[in-house]
Amino acid sequence: MKKIYEVHSKENESNIPESWLMVKTDEICEVTDYVANGSFASLKENVTYLNEPDYAVLVRLRDYTKKWEGAFKYVTKEAYEFLSKSAVNPGDIVIANVGDPGKSFVVPNLNQPMTLGPNSILLKSTSKKLNDFLRYFFQSKWFEELVTEITTGTAQKNLIKLDLEHFTSRFPL
Repeated sequence: MKKIYEVHSKENESNIPESWLMVKTDEICEVTDYVANGSFASLKENVTYLNEPDYAVLVRLRDYTKKWEGAFKYVTKEAYEFLSKSAVNPGDIVIANVGDPGKSFVVPNLNQPMTLGPNSILLKSTSKKLNDFLRYFFQSKWFEELVTEITTGTAQKNLIKLDLEHFTSRFPL
């Protein structure tokens, strides 16, 4: 498993203010995913995706790519509560870890509870003052290109959550 501990090269290091601190993603964000809620067996037993509107929206990369217009998947209140470790709030950042690893988006307000779907990683900033910067950073083309260096797999590329947690760069803290 390849890891990147510094995401900026010596060439562009001079462009980053010295006052910015070198930190890992998990030091400034809560990092979680769908499977943080339990084993695949317990997820299968407790969560059923619904095509008709219900208590909560299952947030997926597909919804973002369709500009939030289209057929959402939903879960019941009981499933939403079971998926509590991956509850999504407007403004949270979602990063695809399978399919199009590194592709990220900011979750809009869908006016109902939301939970993260599979094959994605959820980032919740632990600092309100960093929210805008983190949104910009994780949605940048530069970040997407760096992700290609830490993805694994041959047939299906995969960004491992642990690699993203340990992803290190300078941030304006």
